[in-house]
Amino acid sequence: MDPAGFRVDRRFEPDDRQPGDRNPWHDSQCPGSGPQRPGNRPGVSASTFKDLGWGYGKDAFSVWYCGQEIKGAVSGRFRVLGDGYAEDGFNTYYYGKKVR
Repeated sequence: MDPAGFRVDRRFEPDDRQPGDRNPWHDSQCPGSGPQRPGNRPGVSASTFKDLGWGYGKDAFSVWYCGQEIKGAVSGRFRVLGDGYAEDGFNTYYYGKKVR
């Protein structure tokens, strides 16, 4: 391999990562999930998918936790708070489950 031609493929790097965030593509919070890519999930818009950390991700239409859609979550307002918590302006979620 020629190191001069080596480059890192950053297409699947998560955005807005915080120190201590776990790798959402292979997350111990999602046992058995293995490496995931947005295009591998049916119904996910790979072109608009964004990794949010902590096992959460969203596309233009839906929100996902560990590869499972969070029904009723509002994608446009969804944000991860950390430590497994997230919110969409209407509800709060803890590890993908609605808590209020």
